[in-house]
Amino acid sequence: MKTLIALLLLLVSSLSYGGDFGLIGVQHQGRTKPLESYARIIHKDITGNERGALQWLAQTLFDPTTAAQEPLFPIKDPLIKQRLSLPEKQKLFSLIELQKAMISIAPQLEKLLSDPPKKPSKQEQRLIELHDQMQELNQLLRSFSALLPLNIDMPADYQDIPPTYRALLAYENDIREQLKTLIREKGEDPTLYTDDEKKLAFLGYSLQQIGASGIDNRVLRVIPGSANPEHLLAPWEAITSGEASPATAQHFKMWEDMIAAYQADQTLPEIKIDAPWRFHLERLTGRIKPFNIALALYALALLLYFKPRFSILALGSGAAIHAIAIVSRIIILDRPPVGTLYESVIFVSLICAFLAFLLRRAPLAVPAGAFTAALLLTIAPALLGSGDNMDMLVAVLNTNFWLATHVLCITAGYGVCILTASLAHIALLPNYKKLAVPIYRLSLAALLLTALGTALGGIWADQSWGRFWGWDPKENGALLIVLWLIWLLHGRYSGNLDTRAFHAGVATLNIIVALAWFGVNLLSVGLHSYGFTTGLATALTAFCTIELIIIGVLWRRYKNA
Repeated sequence: MKTLIALLLLLVSSLSYGGDFGLIGVQHQGRTKPLESYARIIHKDITGNERGALQWLAQTLFDPTTAAQEPLFPIKDPLIKQRLSLPEKQKLFSLIELQKAMISIAPQLEKLLSDPPKKPSKQEQRLIELHDQMQELNQLLRSFSALLPLNIDMPADYQDIPPTYRALLAYENDIREQLKTLIREKGEDPTLYTDDEKKLAFLGYSLQQIGASGIDNRVLRVIPGSANPEHLLAPWEAITSGEASPATAQHFKMWEDMIAAYQADQTLPEIKIDAPWRFHLERLTGRIKPFNIALALYALALLLYFKPRFSILALGSGAAIHAIAIVSRIIILDRPPVGTLYESVIFVSLICAFLAFLLRRAPLAVPAGAFTAALLLTIAPALLGSGDNMDMLVAVLNTNFWLATHVLCITAGYGVCILTASLAHIALLPNYKKLAVPIYRLSLAALLLTALGTALGGIWADQSWGRFWGWDPKENGALLIVLWLIWLLHGRYSGNLDTRAFHAGVATLNIIVALAWFGVNLLSVGLHSYGFTTGLATALTAFCTIELIIIGVLWRRYKNA
């Protein structure tokens, strides 16, 4: 009971942490998400971790001068440090430091950006990444420069006006005309001006510089437009586009109040907003990391192998949390759970855990399911790149009906195949002949799901691309699984494959699925361009080689048993 109370208190504190500041909506990567999710994505892209992301974003927006001096950018490569003349032992660098360092290689960097090589080196890739990250941070630092107080002495005529670009924008023409008159009468030499005229000249120059820096700033889209409140604009975009409305003014006032509150005590501003409940759900899932909890429970199920009841409980609990996490993604994204390669991996992982729980009375089914589920959840983050952004899909994939039929069906088939192959490995060991019936039944289920999924994919292709089948690599990979299962089952029925050969063939199904699931993406051809991945060739080759060796050893041991 005490443990449950502690967990509930932790959950409540997790929900309240940061107030509603992190629940402000921001349009990013095709959807509106809470500001806290946006902060995590950007912070992880720059620093490689999510720790303190919301506080960092608040500092970046409300205190840009200090934020620009914070060491954020990790640089490990000594060659890059040498090229940029950076201290060899220093690990993290600020934006200011990198901007100064980049000046020394400006011509080479400009050439690299304008005409990037087809196969850039690691150093060249990192320099391009650094440039893009610095550009994005620069944009963020200037997002609210129109609302931040100007650190200047105001001329006498403008003493009663708030010293911000947005407040002074209404007087910009008057200031410009006054400056024209001043230059016409006294010239451009500031030594001839009175103190108040110098203040006027500096004010005009400051407004011009700030306005020029904000023209193309489109990064932080948090202000509702007047034409369509659902369409959010960046602050500078809302100012320069002329899209003004009572809602727009109200949001600007809210941000101005937050700036004042933050600059007063350097803490996250406390505000109250009416955020959609899915924002609360997304913030909660981002904080508690349910897939990590499920992974830990799967690992615990393996460790408790000699305590079957506790092992089953850990596996079932992990699968339940895993399922809740996937349902949360469905609610947050308003689409079925499998639309990206990463999502397919976490879904297949759940299928393996769920099936193992159903087959918990079969020998070693629980550890086999826990192992495969844990392994898949472990490799899933490698497919994310900068982080789990929950991106919206490209148009051809953003079709909920087919995502809920073809993709779910084929990926569920992958999950059944993988667990069946794992059990087949065990069946090749002595004294595990009782697994023959579950393996046979699972093989039939795998054939049904993959065959049905492949057929549904053909119908989707016909509707999207005007042809049912085009021998696309992804299509061929799905067909390969179906043909492999048909061959194995037909061989078993006809007597051409004995039990040992059938189990060895089913064990090899892991390789077939890996090639169909990941391998075809390495070819970089075909209409399924949304699934391309890089950097998997070595890992895939190693996996297939290790699997063949394991199956070969088990085959020989089975033969000699």
